[in-house]
Amino acid sequence: MTQQAYPQMQPAPQWSPPAPAPPVLADGAEYHLALTGPGQAWWRPVVALLTVLAGFLAIIIGFGIVLVVGLVVISGGDLEAVLADESAMLRMDDPFVFATQNLMLAALIPLAGLSTWLVHRVRPGYLSSVVGRFRWGWAGWCALILVPLWGGYVVLVSAVLPTSAAGGGLGDAARRPEHWVLLLVLMLLTTPLQSAGEEYIFRGWIMQQMGAAFRHRWAALVASVLVSSALFALAHGSLDVWVLLDLMGMATGMVILTWRTGGLEAAVVLHAVNNLFAIGYAILFGDLAASFIDTSTTSTWAATLVSWVAIAVATTALLLLARRLGVQRTVVARPSAPAPVAPPQPAWR
Repeated sequence: MTQQAYPQMQPAPQWSPPAPAPPVLADGAEYHLALTGPGQAWWRPVVALLTVLAGFLAIIIGFGIVLVVGLVVISGGDLEAVLADESAMLRMDDPFVFATQNLMLAALIPLAGLSTWLVHRVRPGYLSSVVGRFRWGWAGWCALILVPLWGGYVVLVSAVLPTSAAGGGLGDAARRPEHWVLLLVLMLLTTPLQSAGEEYIFRGWIMQQMGAAFRHRWAALVASVLVSSALFALAHGSLDVWVLLDLMGMATGMVILTWRTGGLEAAVVLHAVNNLFAIGYAILFGDLAASFIDTSTTSTWAATLVSWVAIAVATTALLLLARRLGVQRTVVARPSAPAPVAPPQPAWR
């Protein structure tokens, strides 16, 4: 009787999980060094800068078109009149211009996040803080401290130093804008977004790009202070030395806050509270246009000194609060995904 031959059983192929991708976040690093993980490279800050410049140009063009079209519609279709009036798009007492200008600056938030995500392969949430998200609870504590503190400061400066960059000649209720109620509503809705947009670019994005470029704690921090404060001051338009020093002092305080609290929350709240009080006071009791810094704005050494003291007090108060609350200051990278399970091995039955 002939025996039937059976095929020999072959050993199953060995399976191993894919090699993990190189890390892009520096786990345990301070905020400004978050983008110094092994997966980062020297050229990424350069490419990130190019993407932000291109994106900012697109934002200016896009919102410029929106402004022109909107003003033409409001004026009854008179395009020539709108184009002939060079100041039309800068009249912040016009509710449409006010809201559009604020939303244009708010668009810097997704721009900064998109640059971080595309170029550095890091979730945009790590631009907000070292835990990968905006910490609303911590922001609420900051507001609780800053609203009474900064509100008193703005009122004092507006009354005592009417020529300061923060006050700008306030105090006459008869000079309220025509649409002051609508402006107050738009201010509450859009000014916090405008303030956050500036912080995400001038503090968050710049600080992390300086860290990625220098990769050294103190060198990156010094570069962050210098670059952030200089660009923030110049971006407001005035070349008056006291206005520039005032703005640079504010920027420096917010860089320190971002560094020592591990995120943008404190700086965003400080910026928003400052703008809300200054603009709100101007709408209710004075000249709204004078509350904005432009090429004609001037200040004094006394106003700048008072501003520096206020920034120092606010910064110190928030840093002490952050220490008391144990606010996270170093990067907490996203937990690793669970190890993949090997596929079942074939078996003969």
